[in-house]
Amino acid sequence: MYKAKESYSMWDGMDLRNWRDDLRMTQVTLARALGVSHRMYCYYESGERDIPKSVELSLRYIKKNREEDDQGTLEGQGTLAGTLTAFDRERISRLCLAIEGFDCSDAEGDRLLRQSLKEIDYLLSKFPE
Repeated sequence: MYKAKESYSMWDGMDLRNWRDDLRMTQVTLARALGVSHRMYCYYESGERDIPKSVELSLRYIKKNREEDDQGTLEGQGTLAGTLTAFDRERISRLCLAIEGFDCSDAEGDRLLRQSLKEIDYLLSKFPE
C-alpha cells in the first residue's frame, strides 16, 4: 500500500520530545491525549517510526488549548478543561456521519468503524459526567 509523503510530519523524535516537555506531560499522558498507544508514541519519539501529520496537528491543537486554558485561568475566567470545544463537537458530528456510511462487510471497514468509535469515546471522555 502506497503512503503519501504528505501524510507524515517533517518533525523528528526530538521535536516531539521538546513539545512534550513544553507541555510538562509524560509520554503516557500525551499518548492518551493524542489517541495513540504508549508504545506507538515511544516509536515516534525515538525515531523508529515516521510521525504522522495527524499527530503533529493534534499536538499543536493540544498546546493551543492548554495555552488558552492557562490564559482563561489566569484571567479568573475559570478553566476550559472538561468541556467540548467547537472542534470536538464538529469532529464527533463528522465521525457519526462517517460511521453511518461504513461498510463493515470487510476487515478494513470493521477496523475503521472501531477506530472511529474509539475516537468518539475519547472525545466524550473529556466531558464531565
